[in-house]
Amino acid sequence: MQCFRNDELCDVVLEACGHGHPGGAESESAPPTIIAAHKVVLAASCPYFRFRFCIMSFCSCVTLKIQCYSTVLLSCLSSAMVGFPRFLLEQLDATNCLGIASFAQTHNCTQLAHAAQMYTHQHFRLLIESEELLSMDEASFIELISDDRLTTEVRLGEETVFEAVVNWVKYDPSRRASLPRYRKQPLVRLCGLIMVVGGQAPKAISSVDTFDPDSQRWNSLAPLQQRRCRCGVVKAGDLIYAIGGFNGTARIKSVEIYDPRRDLWLTGPFMEARRSTLGVAVLDGCIVAVGGFDGSTGLCSAEMLDPRQGQWMALPSMTTRRSSVGVAAMNGVVYAVGGYDGQSRQCLNSVELYDTRANRWRIGEPLLEVRSGAGVAIYRDRLIAAGGHDGPVVRATMLSGDGWMYLPEMSVCRRNAVIAGFVFALGGDDGTSNLSSVECLEVDGVNQCWNTLQTEMQQARSYCGVTLLPKI
Repeated sequence: MQCFRNDELCDVVLEACGHGHPGGAESESAPPTIIAAHKVVLAASCPYFRFRFCIMSFCSCVTLKIQCYSTVLLSCLSSAMVGFPRFLLEQLDATNCLGIASFAQTHNCTQLAHAAQMYTHQHFRLLIESEELLSMDEASFIELISDDRLTTEVRLGEETVFEAVVNWVKYDPSRRASLPRYRKQPLVRLCGLIMVVGGQAPKAISSVDTFDPDSQRWNSLAPLQQRRCRCGVVKAGDLIYAIGGFNGTARIKSVEIYDPRRDLWLTGPFMEARRSTLGVAVLDGCIVAVGGFDGSTGLCSAEMLDPRQGQWMALPSMTTRRSSVGVAAMNGVVYAVGGYDGQSRQCLNSVELYDTRANRWRIGEPLLEVRSGAGVAIYRDRLIAAGGHDGPVVRATMLSGDGWMYLPEMSVCRRNAVIAGFVFALGGDDGTSNLSSVECLEVDGVNQCWNTLQTEMQQARSYCGVTLLPKI
């Protein structure tokens, strides 16, 4: 107040032009009243001044002319409601659109609010490091990033929204603990559908279903030619391969190939060995089948199919027999993770790596715990193992790495949990019954936790095969 009285540090001048008559006519004889003031004080006490100063922030000293009538407040509000929105609309840019949208909503300027919101959505990429976005309160920020129009109308990638979340939390680290889940159902934009093939429910089945993460819907495809559970499923080229497995009577070495364009399963080249609970992966365009169980013993052998030649060829054997083994390929290397050694009757924590250049298996970094029947996948150059069991105990934990580390537990213990893309865990069994539930994890999410989707599989099943199917 002392600075105001002494006209010190003032950075705005209010020029009140004359006094009004009851009829609203302006008196020309009355001289203007000049008031030197401080922008920060006016902005803190009146939203009108706050947004005027935000728009004119490039000026070091500002002069505002105010028409003073007999009812000054009413006139100011009337002017703000009629003329000022048009002025703000002309000033919209990436540095002020969030503030203008908030102002318009507060003062019920619906057209301005809509225009500012649309501008925000269309230019969201420019906002993710802006001061306005980073300083938003939690409720407003959550409302903004949860708006489906960001990813539906504007076709904004989830990665951009996620980057905004990370920046917002980094701006004030205290937000990390209180940040709620910003999406109940993640808008996971995969390049295709999640395809679930065969399985055990409780006996081997031939049904094939797809799940669309965008619409959260399940649909059925043409069934397999024969029932299969515990088979390997992989996409190679434009086709889907269902390899080996158990048909309810015997372990099999047959292969079926699905053509998405014709919704048709065809017979493929048979493997050299019967294999169920095997692991499969694609390496340099070729399909690698690893380990498994042939009906009498666990296998340490591996074989490879080049789809162009249509014939399986033997690969060097692993050092350990592995059934219920998790397999994935990354950077020219096949990973065989955990599994069960029928000879020693033990679940395994060891990992073996097949290097195509050396044409041999070598020992990799062991798991933090023994694990059989885990789902294994690659996520952003990281190897992830989810679910599985160590004998009597079914696991919900998830591991990641070269040097393995724990990730959040799933809400339900699953063995033979399978993974695709984002990361998803579908079906499996909890040690008592087969599961129809689906969980999804954002591995790099702000709050790392599994999301149980509301839409369950059409049939509870374990030992199913899963891959990604392109949308046609």
